[in-house]
Amino acid sequence: MAVLPFNLFFRYNRVYGIGNVGFDLITSEEHNFNSNVTSHPVEDGSEISDHIQNQLESGTLSGIVTNFSINTMGIISNRAQDAFDALVALWREKTLLTAVTMLKVYENVVITDMPIVRDTDSGESLTAQISFKQVKIVKLQEVVLELNVKVNNLGSNANRQVAGKTNIGRTTTQ
Repeated sequence: MAVLPFNLFFRYNRVYGIGNVGFDLITSEEHNFNSNVTSHPVEDGSEISDHIQNQLESGTLSGIVTNFSINTMGIISNRAQDAFDALVALWREKTLLTAVTMLKVYENVVITDMPIVRDTDSGESLTAQISFKQVKIVKLQEVVLELNVKVNNLGSNANRQVAGKTNIGRTTTQ
């Protein structure tokens, strides 16, 4: 009889996995929180740091999908094959996903690496290790600028001729 490890972080109302693919068992998870610290050398050879930039969050979620899940009543389909097909489709489509781990829910992530290994111990299950990284979407904003341009030295004929041909918005003269 297999003994499953007890996890204090388990929440019964969550489906752990990525996108629409839920795992029957989470075997491991990794959470990466990295920062870049700028450094600039100064005259005496030492370095100063004046800025810290947090990188996008990333992680790895490893889990198992089996055809004999306790979440279903008997074998209703080849769940392992269905999960494999769904994971490959999510990776291929570069879809923004939600990754649900035991410790944290990550919104707007993409799959960056996904080795899936089958061996003699796999049986009727699929074991996947999915690396993911958050994506930040930038929204473009249109701004209307109103310019007041002052043209200097309109006393000469050359400057008056050039000023009349420019189309740079509203102009004022003295």
